[in-house]
Amino acid sequence: MSYPAADPAGTKSQLRKTMGFWDVLLFNIATVLGPRWIAAAGHNGTSSISLWVLAAVFFFVPGAFVINELSSRFPEEGGLYAWSREAFGPFHGFVAGWTYWIYTVFYFPGLLLASASMSAYIIGGNGVTLAENRTYLLVVSLALLLVAVVLNIIGLNIGKWLQNAGGVGTYAVQLANWKGAEVIATASAKDHNFLSELGASEVIDYAHEHFEEKAEDVDVVLDTVGGETQQRSWGVLRRGGILISIVSPVAAEKAASLGLRGAFFIVEPNRAQLILLGHLIDKGTLRVVVGNVLPLARAREAFEQGSACHKRGKIVLEVAAAESAKA
Repeated sequence: MSYPAADPAGTKSQLRKTMGFWDVLLFNIATVLGPRWIAAAGHNGTSSISLWVLAAVFFFVPGAFVINELSSRFPEEGGLYAWSREAFGPFHGFVAGWTYWIYTVFYFPGLLLASASMSAYIIGGNGVTLAENRTYLLVVSLALLLVAVVLNIIGLNIGKWLQNAGGVGTYAVQLANWKGAEVIATASAKDHNFLSELGASEVIDYAHEHFEEKAEDVDVVLDTVGGETQQRSWGVLRRGGILISIVSPVAAEKAASLGLRGAFFIVEPNRAQLILLGHLIDKGTLRVVVGNVLPLARAREAFEQGSACHKRGKIVLEVAAAESAKA
């Protein structure tokens, strides 16, 4: 019996952390130029083509290579802030984050107004009047801001859920191995040895390989990702196999049409199972992965660390030491 276990540090498909070269290149062009610059280039004529070529050669392409390399080496949340902090220390990281935030304070309102103005032209000639209507610009800008806020909140919730799902994957590998299953896990290259130590017999690098091309005829898939990854997982199951998701409900109709089974699992407290897990931990059969131990006074720091993705192991607050110090 084989378990393609989820990456304990995140996923590739639903919340992709490492952008490819073309992802970054096109993202740079879209964000730096924007629609208004495309219109300006069209107005200037063919002379703009040479400027775009020079920009690609000396800015967009080198920038894409640099960002792609940095996001691969340091895939945690934060971008420029995280990279600056890693290379130069906390102060430089703070400066990078602060300047980017200040820039966004002025840039984002301008982007909202420009987007609202350009959207008016979608309706045709009457859009010229709307594009100069302050009430229209204000309402549309606020609506776009609301959409952006909601999407960011959803993104944060998915990120935190994926982090918790990563902890589930860490224990799932060990428990499946304890039961005698052959475990196939997916992880970034830096976590291969770690998962092998936990009991995975094979680890697939999700950044460079498609797991559905490496694994086949497995009995159980534990899905901690959802989305596209869940859909791709159907293809690795043998007939009669089961896909268990802890992220989203599994389509029963699709499972039945493929001759498979599906289940959506939400954890429930079970005293007997918790006692068994405690015995396994005491015997060393089940390994508790601790990423960091902090005193209770640093609870805020622990929360901030826990909110970041790609952190291996759980963060433990040391309460006893704090209480004994008071005594």
